Amino acid sequence: MKGNIKPLINDLSWMNEDSKRVAFSKLDIMKRVVMPHNDFFVKRDREALYSVFPDMNGQNFMTNLLGCSKVYQRLRNHERFQDVYNVRTFPSYRRAFYSYLPNSMTLAIGNLNSPLFYYNATLAIKNGALGSITGQQMSKTLDERGVTADVTDVRGVWLKPTVAAVNAEKSNCDVHAMTNSTKWRPLRMFPVVAGLEVAYARFTAAVTLDYLVLDDFRILHLEKFTDNQIFFSGILLFAVLEATGDGRSRV
Repeated sequence: MKGNIKPLINDLSWMNEDSKRVAFSKLDIMKRVVMPHNDFFVKRDREALYSVFPDMNGQNFMTNLLGCSKVYQRLRNHERFQDVYNVRTFPSYRRAFYSYLPNSMTLAIGNLNSPLFYYNATLAIKNGALGSITGQQMSKTLDERGVTADVTDVRGVWLKPTVAAVNAEKSNCDVHAMTNSTKWRPLRMFPVVAGLEVAYARFTAAVTLDYLVLDDFRILHLEKFTDNQIFFSGILLFAVLEATGDGRSRV
């Protein structure tokens, strides 16, 4: 997907060449964390890593919560913080998140299960589900906060003033799911629409390279459908389930 987002950025007529180079550099050095570091899977190393947390036996909930929070705060500079202590096993409020200053994208391991991921699924399903979530996080390098941290993790807008003005206008654009905006939670241009564009670019590029995606795994007697319809049906379902106002999916 990193290779597919770069042409999209390169085609932006309102972004100058210097800004594009910074954007490319941020994407190149972005840390991507899905599985924990190997130390997590070695019992001895894992026990050593988590031995710094207090014993929770016999303590009340608030005591345990405060104790763990203090330890967790002290571990922020630990070499295993991003790829062990901060790795989500199962998605809860957020299936994925992007940390701006560390320039790091983390996906919960639990995302690698249905309905977001099927190992033998077509590329339309893979990119329309987990791919769209990944694309959203990658696009945050260019949202209103992403342009305030450069490749050296230094705060400050790295876009030229005229480019920054256009980017701010696009970042503040709300895309409403219906004309009645009071009924549905508005979707931001960043990261929702930009992430969808990245995921679709990845999907169309993969289709041209892998003829296997043309295999049609349809249910008997189901009406004819195309890979494009599958891709956007998944996106529509995702948007409908997410538009509840509290950020949690509901059926």
